[in-house]
Amino acid sequence: MAAKTDTPSSTAAVRDAFAGGEHFTDAELVARVRESRPDLHRGQIIPARGRLARRGDVKLVGKDERGSQVWVLTPADEIDEAKAAEERRRTSDADKLLKNRKPEALAQVVAALLDHDDVNRLLREQTERARSMRRARARAQDAQAESEAERRQRKRDLAEAEKEKTKYLDFLKVHDALRDSISVLFDVRTFMRGEVARRQRGEEGRIPVERWADVQRNLHELIHVGGALWHDLTAIFDAPPEQCPLCGERIARDPRALDEGYIESDAEEDEEVVDALVVE
Repeated sequence: MAAKTDTPSSTAAVRDAFAGGEHFTDAELVARVRESRPDLHRGQIIPARGRLARRGDVKLVGKDERGSQVWVLTPADEIDEAKAAEERRRTSDADKLLKNRKPEALAQVVAALLDHDDVNRLLREQTERARSMRRARARAQDAQAESEAERRQRKRDLAEAEKEKTKYLDFLKVHDALRDSISVLFDVRTFMRGEVARRQRGEEGRIPVERWADVQRNLHELIHVGGALWHDLTAIFDAPPEQCPLCGERIARDPRALDEGYIESDAEEDEEVVDALVVE
């Protein structure tokens, strides 16, 4: 059997592309690397360039006429300086604001920002998205725990139904497969969380990015079919769903809501109360 040839990593391939001293935008870099490594894609090449930039091996030299960042190989005697420059570039405006400022001064900045309508709106939206994600994760964990607790009993019920040839056998098989599919989704999520963690550490992923496209498509189909089934269940129970199964938000009309529209009125705002309740 022929000996296996080691393929250079994406980081090595990107460094080789810079070896000639040429300047590249990200788009140009992807095209150049793929000339010699067509097996690599943008989702591998750009993170590899990022790793080299964090180490100071390549540096940002400006932007082209279209506003795209331009990178070049760093001379050996400038690597430390390039690394420090990249760290400064990656420092967010929030980090800069927090540096060397007392809590009292930061509180004044926050109060001033919250008085800005657009900032306030964006902050509320961001906070609500974070809450929705936390609720979704909590519900997912509950579903996993329930699946583990009921799995053996479901398998026993299914085996017994197969012996008795019950008229509910087809339904029990489908329901059993539906419950097992939850475990499959958790397995996929375990792989994905590992990949996300590696990317955040600046490491190369274990799973090619293009393979996640199939997962995305299948999950999209699953959500659509699941949503249709969710609403079909309302015909069985003769009751509309009250909450979205994804985000947990109420989607049913509040039975206490007025049928005659809303009442127009004017109210005086207590500035102190408003200021205190801008953010929960």
